[in-house]
Amino acid sequence: MAHFPTIAGMLAATTLSWTGAALAEAHNDRSNVVGAWQRVKDQTRAIYTGSDHGVVTGSGFIEGDETDWTLHVFSERAGAFAGESCSVNKCEQFIGILQGRGFYAVDEDSYYFGEVDGDRLEFCMLEAGSVKIAGCMVYMRTDTDPLMEALSGRTLVNSGRSLTLNADGTLTGTDLSGTWSIEDSLFCRTLLTGPETFGVAECQNVIVDGTEITFFSPTGRTATYLME
Repeated sequence: MAHFPTIAGMLAATTLSWTGAALAEAHNDRSNVVGAWQRVKDQTRAIYTGSDHGVVTGSGFIEGDETDWTLHVFSERAGAFAGESCSVNKCEQFIGILQGRGFYAVDEDSYYFGEVDGDRLEFCMLEAGSVKIAGCMVYMRTDTDPLMEALSGRTLVNSGRSLTLNADGTLTGTDLSGTWSIEDSLFCRTLLTGPETFGVAECQNVIVDGTEITFFSPTGRTATYLME
């Protein structure tokens, strides 16, 4: 993983520059980042060297770009969010923090910082190492629910249980059955049958990392599954 202490230091300095009042205001006025975002192709500018994700090779400048990129932010809790950035060739998981409209995120080798303004997300990214990229781009929110799209029709498996989230909103599993839905970026389920410790109805935070998904119950219980 590439190290970028200059940017990390800059982000730390930005965080430390907030006063207590400003942090409170940021918490109250935090933007909504959950959703699917499509890049506006003609609003990209970048400089690069090396080869990245099979998309660019060599050295050069980009002003506008026909390559499709999407962001899927699956979940957010108290300003912390998790999602993935996808080109036509691969997806990378990222995590980040919101401060007011400020957007700060990191994936396996890049740093992102920018602003969320309603359905518009504008940010710049920096990548260090053998591949070096500096660029800025604009994304617009779409009507797609990325968490619903990621989970609908999938079977989730771990060492103790197999669970299928059917597209019609029903769920069936090794030792449980019921219904499921996505509400305000939370996974909500109501069990008709299942372990007593699970309760009947519950909405859970989730983190999706590639084919792995972790559910966080409000009671403190966690469960991790592989998506098939």
